[in-house]
Amino acid sequence: MAGENLSMSVTVLDRELSMTMSTPYIVKDDENSTSSTPYINRIIRSCCLSFVSLLIIVGNAVCLMVLRRAQAIGIKGTTKIFLMSLTCADLAQGFFGAIPVTISAGLGFFPKSGKLCFYQALLSYILSFISCLSLFAVTAERYITILYPLRYPMIVTMRRAKIAIAALWTFQSLLTILLAIVLQMIIPESGISSFNQGYLMCFPLKRDNKQYGHSYVILIFLFIPTISIIFMYTKMLLVARYHTITRMTKSGNTLTQATFRSKMASEHRAVVTFLTITSASVIAWLPFTVVTFVDFNLHRDVQPYWRFLSIVFLFSGSWFNVVIYYLRNPKFRSAAKRIMLL
Repeated sequence: MAGENLSMSVTVLDRELSMTMSTPYIVKDDENSTSSTPYINRIIRSCCLSFVSLLIIVGNAVCLMVLRRAQAIGIKGTTKIFLMSLTCADLAQGFFGAIPVTISAGLGFFPKSGKLCFYQALLSYILSFISCLSLFAVTAERYITILYPLRYPMIVTMRRAKIAIAALWTFQSLLTILLAIVLQMIIPESGISSFNQGYLMCFPLKRDNKQYGHSYVILIFLFIPTISIIFMYTKMLLVARYHTITRMTKSGNTLTQATFRSKMASEHRAVVTFLTITSASVIAWLPFTVVTFVDFNLHRDVQPYWRFLSIVFLFSGSWFNVVIYYLRNPKFRSAAKRIMLL
């Protein structure tokens, strides 16, 4: 009799373990669970995220149309290629990142679990990394313009710019897909995909899995390039200031001074614009990174509103750059107004 009871207990335990392993991770806290959130709160969240999604899609679509007239708004051809890469990544993030999160906020769950959730999270990661690397490419192009102005036409050509962007998209996509394949080989399928109701989005790996490296992936692929970008912009501003002072001191010709001052003012304005874009990107990503690190790595309770605000800031980074272009570039602003009034 004791042996039968022991056998039944083992069977029940095995059944419970198998059910646990086959269930994707979802935050179970009543405060975090979207399904238990009051209906009015779900509507408010959906409306907020719908507005953010609309800003991303409309803003970046208009930006792409304006960039097609790059020469008319005073943007170099090579800079246009890098900016179009950044804009395309942000526009795709609106469709494949922000809209699924908006739908999840309204429904309280991701429409499909399992592999679809995993691939959606993977695509969102790819687009985020490409956006950051495109910004890095713009910075590198500006860096060469300021520090090596005479060699710039030979170093940065249209052909090289197109090859660089194609390589950037291909390399980042293949690297992320390769990582996904490796993860599927070494981690059970139940540990691959997870819809987190607290963040209204899918994550590539489960929080309770030892291989979960969300915060470290962000650190490597986003913040290290961002720190490099800020360093380059700081150096550019210092070099531009030094060149301005030196040239103005040595040149006695008033006309030459005026021409040089105008050129350096234009370059300085461009540097400040892209530095502002970089800073806005950091502001957008920082809350999400800090909140997920505290939640996933330190295992401390995070209030639901902090999770939601971090998501709003995260996706808002995909429309911040459009607003900055609009405010900082008068020609871009005029072209955007003409397009929106058509």
